[in-house]
Amino acid sequence: MAYWRVYEIGAFLASFAVTVFTTWAVLRFDEKRLDDEERARAWLPASRAIAIGVFAPLSLVVHFVRTRRSWKGALFGTLATIAVGFLADMVTWPLEGPPWNERPPPATRSVSPGPKNSAILKRHE
Repeated sequence: MAYWRVYEIGAFLASFAVTVFTTWAVLRFDEKRLDDEERARAWLPASRAIAIGVFAPLSLVVHFVRTRRSWKGALFGTLATIAVGFLADMVTWPLEGPPWNERPPPATRSVSPGPKNSAILKRHE
């Protein structure tokens, strides 16, 4: 396995862990602040866990729209999703590997002059 792939795997796992944890933390923080009517519209614990595990930050938009039922909720959800994505990006940025460990450029294919190619090359000169 190439050395740079180890960094990619680590960055992916760290990004996933940060995204899931911060999404869970935002949802728990918001659910504690909801009134009774809004809390009744929130997800049940099993549904919340599945939404966080499968959809991660996108579940924030759905949660805020479900509980608030307004454009304000959609705006809160969108901002929370952007914040979670930004935080995950900032945490995993150092894990992307050193700059000297870049992927190699793709191999180029050379055209060998053969009987068909030489006639085409002469026409275009």
